[in-house]
Amino acid sequence: MIERIDESLTDFINGGALSRRQLLKLMGLGSVGVALAACNVGSSSSSAKSDTITVDLELETPTLNGLQQNAQYIDWILDQVQEKLYTWNDSLNVVPSLATDFPKVIDDLTQEITIKPGIKFHNGDALTADHVAATLNAAKSNPASTWGGHLALFKNAVAVNDTTIRVSFISPFGIFIDKVAAIFVMHKDYIDRKDAIMGTGPYMFDTRQVGTSLTLKANNNYRNGPPAVPKIVFRFVGESGARLVNLIRGDSTVLPTPNYSDIVTLQKSPNIRVAEAPCPYDWHILPNSGKPPFNDVRVRQAFAYCIDRAQIRDAVFAGHALIGQGPIGPGFLGYDSSYSPYTAAPQPDKAKQLLQAAGISAGSKIEFDYISVADGYSKDAAVIIQSNAAAVGFKMNLVLVDIGELVNRAIAENFGILAFFTLDGMAYGRDPDAQLFITSDVNPANFFGFHYPEEDAAINQARAASTVDARVAAWQAGNKIIVDKVGQIQPVYPKFVVAYNKALSLPLAQLPLNRLQLYLAKLS
Repeated sequence: MIERIDESLTDFINGGALSRRQLLKLMGLGSVGVALAACNVGSSSSSAKSDTITVDLELETPTLNGLQQNAQYIDWILDQVQEKLYTWNDSLNVVPSLATDFPKVIDDLTQEITIKPGIKFHNGDALTADHVAATLNAAKSNPASTWGGHLALFKNAVAVNDTTIRVSFISPFGIFIDKVAAIFVMHKDYIDRKDAIMGTGPYMFDTRQVGTSLTLKANNNYRNGPPAVPKIVFRFVGESGARLVNLIRGDSTVLPTPNYSDIVTLQKSPNIRVAEAPCPYDWHILPNSGKPPFNDVRVRQAFAYCIDRAQIRDAVFAGHALIGQGPIGPGFLGYDSSYSPYTAAPQPDKAKQLLQAAGISAGSKIEFDYISVADGYSKDAAVIIQSNAAAVGFKMNLVLVDIGELVNRAIAENFGILAFFTLDGMAYGRDPDAQLFITSDVNPANFFGFHYPEEDAAINQARAASTVDARVAAWQAGNKIIVDKVGQIQPVYPKFVVAYNKALSLPLAQLPLNRLQLYLAKLS
């Protein structure tokens, strides 16, 4: 089943999470700035028909406010209704969306952004700089915002006139544009609302049946033309088996993130197409580097080398994953597929040598608590890791907890290893800042005892860098420090999978599998 990681956990650990963008666009189902592709879905059910796209989501979002939540089950909806100042093009480069051009640099701490004139919200109000400034300021300072930690260097935004916003920074903030490319621009009167959505996009909020569904209708006044499909229905179907059956029999059109174990069944269905791609993830296995036994880097290294990554890939993710090497995985700037400090198979001899070098004699048992959420992929992987660890001398006590207890353990630093898994997309930008930030002293919530000034320096250098190349070099340096000193462990990089009805008639060549990574949010 999809692991239900509450948004508060990732917000607590790193100040927020990451999002997914126009997957409906990428599949030809919907777009921001592009009309929805027409489809002709035949079905025995009235829910999947040519004038409707039906998407089954596992969870219903508790809020419709994109500043308060930034996870898959809300972004699927908001991506059709609201837009952002900037977005990503087919080459994974940031390009203007609501903005006319890239920010005008006034000085190292000041930029100005101009928005396109004539854009209107669905209620007829003009999109003005006041709305943009209100959105950015709330993203930074609103206590309910999930964005605060990611905008640490952003100071404030001020409307200069109807179309110009001046943004100020506390210190140079080179990744600001990547962050605002992931923030939905809101109507200022909706900043604190949870019950309705107001946007400028190709679809409008229509109706909501709490606990059942939410319906969007076409914005026939959309500046790039009305979408071809008049309606998108998001249904909240908690049971994975029901979501699977709905797609196979034609009651739904799109199934986001099916269970990995169901992929074979979907691939055998004559009416279903399955697409997958490497993508940003958020799987963190975090040793407590400040307390025994993991305060010795050689013990952390031994644990990292003993893990059977191939077994986790095959048994937990049914083969739909890449071997993990460090915090920066596929989809993030700085990912290097040739960087491979770990093998797919475990290296028990190397692990035992490291333990011996740490003064731990053969036959000794190194006991610690491994704290994992109680369901989903994290738990399944932990069972495998427990067996791997025992083979080299670790006595790993697997403690399965709910989210609240996991957070409590983190605050009290009462753990040997803390583990949680979600599948991230570009919720907070394409940069890996959030991945590296977790175990750095730049993060005030670093409860993991991992203190390496070189990592902090790399993060600060990347944040301030004015060029992508300079940022990538800094991120890669920070990534290598975390891998070498084992501040985090990522056994595999799970792939993103989406299944949909073949009646959409979209050639595989048009599915940008190398880009799906941009548009995912958490498997929550």
